[in-house]
Amino acid sequence: MAKIYTDDLIRFIYHETTSEESNDISVALLSNSYLMAEFELLNETITQLDSISMNPHPTSIKIIMEESRKQSAEFAH
Repeated sequence: MAKIYTDDLIRFIYHETTSEESNDISVALLSNSYLMAEFELLNETITQLDSISMNPHPTSIKIIMEESRKQSAEFAH
């Protein structure tokens, strides 16, 4: 791998790289402190994002359900 980009690191974190890419990234991480710092930051950020549980606001659900009922009534006619 000639140059490793942020998207390569993200694919590596999610285990979406080929074995050759994974080897190249691993070697690069060990030899490039800047790349390692970026990897650690991305890994921490992804871990935090994955732990967040989001739920829609009840008003949003109400609006969606009302629109759905309106569309269902229009299709019935």
